[in-house]
Amino acid sequence: MFDNGIFGVGRTGATATFEPLGAAIDVTGLGKIRLDDPPLAESLPSHADLYAITLITPALMTDPRRIEAEPIEEQYEALIARQTGGELACAFTSRRLAGGYIATRRRPYGKDAFYPFVLTEPGSVFLVRNGEPSKLKEIARWGFFPVALTGVDELTWRNCPYVRENGYGEAAFSLVDHIGLGKRGRG
Repeated sequence: MFDNGIFGVGRTGATATFEPLGAAIDVTGLGKIRLDDPPLAESLPSHADLYAITLITPALMTDPRRIEAEPIEEQYEALIARQTGGELACAFTSRRLAGGYIATRRRPYGKDAFYPFVLTEPGSVFLVRNGEPSKLKEIARWGFFPVALTGVDELTWRNCPYVRENGYGEAAFSLVDHIGLGKRGRG
């Protein structure tokens, strides 16, 4: 399709053609998005087996129904352990509620229940120690899976727009040496 182009698009019958870029381009301003090579899961250069994973897109990483039983920090620790095979050394995160139309139209908890989605925002950083290489490569390639929500069998596009197949949970590795930044600040 990309080689031949797309013809007859929309009411005007427009044509779209594509040219390969060849080289890596920086789409997000956060790091290299490689078009020809798979993304890399690299540890921080000065710290063996320590990975800085930065979210590029929002991700569903916490469950609002479990906050009282399991605080946010513990939810992040469990998710990172399950998805990376390592342990969460430190996290720098921000979150927001995604409610309104999205949470009304896509109800993960059934017909009558309304709970907004709690999203971890892009730019959030997770420092992971001793992650399993195969799991880290999968995250680099496909992103984080959304967290399993209490009372929901499986998250799909029908009950949650924030699945990784829709581009959510994308992450990049070791964009900045966060530990090095802390050492420079102490002088």
